[in-house]
Amino acid sequence: MKNLTFIIFAMTLIAAQSFQPLPNNVFRFSIDKGSSNYNWDKGQKQFSLEGIGKMYFDPFTHNDSVRFSSNFDLYNVGSLYVDKIIIDADTFSINSTVEEWMEELNYDFNLSLPVFESQNIDTNSFMFPKGSFYEKRSKTIESRTLRIDYGFSNEVTFNISIPYIDLFLNDQSLSNISVSSIKGVQPLIDYHQNSKSVLKNFIDSEAFIDLPGDSIEKILQYVYDLYYTKEGDYSVSWIQHAQDDPIGNDLVHKSLIPSEIRSEEGDYISLDSLVNWYYPNIKSGSGIGDVDIGLNILLKGDPPWSSQKSTESIYGQFFLSIPFGRTLSSFKNSFADDNSKRNQLNEVVFGKSVYRWTIGFLGVRYPKGQSLAKVFYQGKYKFSLPTTLNTPIRLFSGGHTHPDSILKMVGNTYKYDMGDGLLIKAGGEYEISKNRARILGELSSYYRGSDKYLSKSARWDKYMEQQSGVVSNLDFKMELWLINSVSVNRIGPLSFDAYFGYKERLVANNTYGNKYFYFGFSTFYQGW
Repeated sequence: MKNLTFIIFAMTLIAAQSFQPLPNNVFRFSIDKGSSNYNWDKGQKQFSLEGIGKMYFDPFTHNDSVRFSSNFDLYNVGSLYVDKIIIDADTFSINSTVEEWMEELNYDFNLSLPVFESQNIDTNSFMFPKGSFYEKRSKTIESRTLRIDYGFSNEVTFNISIPYIDLFLNDQSLSNISVSSIKGVQPLIDYHQNSKSVLKNFIDSEAFIDLPGDSIEKILQYVYDLYYTKEGDYSVSWIQHAQDDPIGNDLVHKSLIPSEIRSEEGDYISLDSLVNWYYPNIKSGSGIGDVDIGLNILLKGDPPWSSQKSTESIYGQFFLSIPFGRTLSSFKNSFADDNSKRNQLNEVVFGKSVYRWTIGFLGVRYPKGQSLAKVFYQGKYKFSLPTTLNTPIRLFSGGHTHPDSILKMVGNTYKYDMGDGLLIKAGGEYEISKNRARILGELSSYYRGSDKYLSKSARWDKYMEQQSGVVSNLDFKMELWLINSVSVNRIGPLSFDAYFGYKERLVANNTYGNKYFYFGFSTFYQGW
């Protein structure tokens, strides 16, 4: 390519689109800058914490006999099988479950100590806290975009669009958070409160001292410590504090408190502390956004800039959005540096995370007898292929208060399939001063189907799909163009166009409403 020279020809722009047709071997460089504010009142949302409920009764863990057999709930703690235990350097063989050993102890010495058998509860009912919260989101985006267009021929125009996010500020507000107590668990609570009392009173009695030898005493003390001390491997001591309202009474069990904040909060944590940790109010970031490349191919008529232009021109359009924008990092790598706040919970996401394909058409028509006005219309279909992403760790979506438990349930990654989208756009423009200034108005409507999620947890998948839902919106846009690219009217040696725009979302369903102000500059060059 030889020296670049300014193009000198009569150019009529097709506005309201990123891809404007160009003649053969012509470049257009455009830079625009804008600032937008987005708001989304998501309203009242429901959630449930099944992971906490499983600590009371786990209906999902069974043995080979299809009996409930979790060792980490309150239902049948005696089902724990113990082979050998070491106490004070002494080794004791049990080779039975705790329940069988306690039954044998009661039989041998005519005692009536608790044996930790299965409890009389409704095993067909799921028992877990349920709640709701009110959510509002807002974000502020300040960005610059570089667009480069090139005419491969008079009929084919190539485009690349590179956005840079100067500021992405995200504000999330959760309020009116309420969590119910757990229904149906009182028999479990009563049993363990009574069992602890009975067992403790016996250990403190003369009857305990009178047991023959010290092996039985040590094993019985071991059983008590196993269940009813804080340090016990299968401790249920938390129930004394939690009762049937573990959230309202503050969480005390180590498996319920994120290890990253346990030292700061101490031995218990409130719901407010959990919410503030999982959902920081303000998050910000910057960087390159998703890069778009595409082609416009003339299908019917003449190019709009042609001296022999038809009354109507139609272009086929093919675009690809490449995911350069920031996505969530792995939670497993978060908090690696105690001095760094770069962790998943504080990250903002401004990329789609997927390769997004678009096919469509663009048409421009000149009304009969009008040389200063035209109308345009556009349709686009967008789709993508599934991709694998890092799991977002959220309190109200994960069903548990501890991130390790959420990751165990959901997995470190999940497969994401963005819903297909359909864009329809129509508008018109009018030259208020021929070859000097034009005004443009446009309406656009967008519809996107529900996103699909695939992880280790079907419950999580369903929750995430419900939260994303079907998206639809209606936008209005107005632009003012100042034209200095038409050779016969150009002022000065520089060929350029400048534009100012305002865009507002009139209807927003399951997405952000926004107002967007922007301005830009385009210049044209021809390579020889």
